[in-house]
Amino acid sequence: MTKSILSVSIVLVALGIVSFVISDFASVTALIPSFFGIVLLILALVAMSAEKKDQTGVKKHTIHAALGVTLLGLLGSFRGIPAFIGSFGGEELARPMATYAQVVMFVLCAYLLFAGVQSFIKARKKRAAA
Repeated sequence: MTKSILSVSIVLVALGIVSFVISDFASVTALIPSFFGIVLLILALVAMSAEKKDQTGVKKHTIHAALGVTLLGLLGSFRGIPAFIGSFGGEELARPMATYAQVVMFVLCAYLLFAGVQSFIKARKKRAAA
C-alpha cells in the first residue's frame, strides 16, 4: 500500500506543477494537486520508515491518515467531473486546464482510495484467519 501512496503522490506533485506551468503561472490554485501530493508523499515516507522499523501501529495509522487525505482530495476534485462530462455534450469549459487537472486528480484519488479499502479488507481477513 505504501508504494501505491508513494506513486500517486509523485504523480499528483507532477500534475500540480505541470498545471501551474501550462496555465502560465496564472493561479496558485493550479498547485492544489501538488499540495495534496506533498502531504501524501510525507505520509508514504513515514509509513515506509515505520515498516522498516517494524512499527506496525505507526504504519497503520499513517496509511489511514493518507487515505483520509485522499478522500478529501477525491471530494475536492469531484467538482471538475460534471464539467468534464458536459464537455462531451458540447458545453465549453470555462477553465479547461483546471477541469482536466481535477479529473486526473479525481481518478488518482479514487484509485488510491479503492486500493486502500481493498488492502484494509485483505488485512482484516488475514487477521481473522490467524
